[in-house]
Amino acid sequence: MAKAYLCFYEKFEHKSEYLDSAKKYLDAYKPETQPAEYIYYAYLKNDFQEVINLASNAAAPLAEAVTNYQVGQAYFNLRNLDKSMPYMQKAVNLQPFNLEYRVKLATIYSLYLNLPEAEKELIFVTVQNPKFASAWNGLAFGNPFFINVAAKLFSLPPAFAPGMHRKKYGFFKIKK
Repeated sequence: MAKAYLCFYEKFEHKSEYLDSAKKYLDAYKPETQPAEYIYYAYLKNDFQEVINLASNAAAPLAEAVTNYQVGQAYFNLRNLDKSMPYMQKAVNLQPFNLEYRVKLATIYSLYLNLPEAEKELIFVTVQNPKFASAWNGLAFGNPFFINVAAKLFSLPPAFAPGMHRKKYGFFKIKK
């Protein structure tokens, strides 16, 4: 029942009473017996240190992709990329077609300046969904060639076009 309240909170209404109800049901269990649900609860409360503590104290490895993503995101939010990466990699391995997980993993690779790995992840995303804008954004970060490819796909003028209006399209002019 706790997971139902957590899902409803995340997907539909961000009212604290749904988190309170979930906590009431979670309190019937020890965190070690229901680590995924406790992590989900802490993640929704933006208590990222608690997410990490719960993951560290879990009796068994985390088996669900979403739980690994949440722990990886918690480490990411606390600026600990070294610990974030293995959780994001595991989330992608468990759900290889979850494109949001791949974009987040590519972001971590980019921050490590491992641009070939980031590009590999982002190209996979664009092949699966050519209109996944954040993947094109990430590709443009690593290789300006992709700015023009994305501009054509989204029917926007190329980023190198003279007279580009930032207010209208949100692009910057790139100088060579």
